[in-house]
Amino acid sequence: YKAFARISVLVLSVLLLLSATPEILHASYNLVQNDGVISVYGEAEIELAPDNARVILGVETTHSDSQTAVAENAKLMEQVYSAIEQLEDDIVSISTGSFYVYSTRIDEKIVYRVSNQVNISISNLDRIGELIDLATKAGANSVQSITFEVDDVETAKLFALENAVKQARDKANAIARGAGLKIESVVSISEELSGYTPFKITDQRAAYVAEMSSTVIQPQNITVSARVTANFKFAPLDANGVEEVYGNNHQEIGDSLKNLGMDIPAEEIVEMGLYNLNDEQVKPFTNEEIVELVELLNTSRTYNGFYPMVLVGNYIQILFKDGSTIRLTSFGSEDYVVLSGEIQQEFVSTVIISPKIGRILLGIEVQ
Repeated sequence: YKAFARISVLVLSVLLLLSATPEILHASYNLVQNDGVISVYGEAEIELAPDNARVILGVETTHSDSQTAVAENAKLMEQVYSAIEQLEDDIVSISTGSFYVYSTRIDEKIVYRVSNQVNISISNLDRIGELIDLATKAGANSVQSITFEVDDVETAKLFALENAVKQARDKANAIARGAGLKIESVVSISEELSGYTPFKITDQRAAYVAEMSSTVIQPQNITVSARVTANFKFAPLDANGVEEVYGNNHQEIGDSLKNLGMDIPAEEIVEMGLYNLNDEQVKPFTNEEIVELVELLNTSRTYNGFYPMVLVGNYIQILFKDGSTIRLTSFGSEDYVVLSGEIQQEFVSTVIISPKIGRILLGIEVQ
């Protein structure tokens, strides 16, 4: 492994007993002690390929006589409609937009300008360029906008909301585990934002597109986003299944997870990766690396003594098929790795003696 840049290191000058789960000093979420509530937010974004496009074309004519300007505009509009009908198999709908006539002064003369719009919805995105070419050759002299959309945006919004709630729950569980607590129930969840932003080419860009021959329009993905705020009630963690991993003695080396019957099941792992403080993945581990590292975690001895609390930026997260997770962090020494999370639906928090994994967490190159 290459060395990874170490993010900020926080040093706590007190010694903590191992039986007290390390406090997550760098968490930015709100842990309210007096009312027993953890407040978090969750966000999610979904990118979707567009299903259709809405093209707004304009026809503008100018003449010193208003009736002539209107007549010329109507003729051009008829030609544009006829040209668009060549793509009728891919046209979802055609409608007339705004229409207005106004006078203006050009070279000290009063002239009349007539502006008309036609709105076209097309399902075959590969033919947008052809549509624009046909329309402009027939008389359309402005492409006012091209908007890419999705048909079933409401379903996408619900899916984004669901993922945002899941993220909020995962954050709350991580905070609770780090503080030696557990989530007991949901107090409240509120939707802050659910957004859908179609990809739109404005008239400034579209005007340039209209001047191109054999126009090629490249659709972009559309983003559907959601954000929620959630409050979870927490409670002290039950000691059952935890104390035996900690051990009741201090300054002694304890048994391995394997001998304690708390093996990490490598075959149930979906993903294992190294992350930084910004929750950005620094390195995904291969299947071979996962097997090797999990074997180290399962067979290495646990440590039941005192240790200074030092949090570094990198952490390793293991995701299982059932949705549970394990997080590995360091407190400054490459010899020791803090493990916390669920193994086979039982919460575990302990320290494992594993220099190799400790060096990965500290960003020290491993030979």
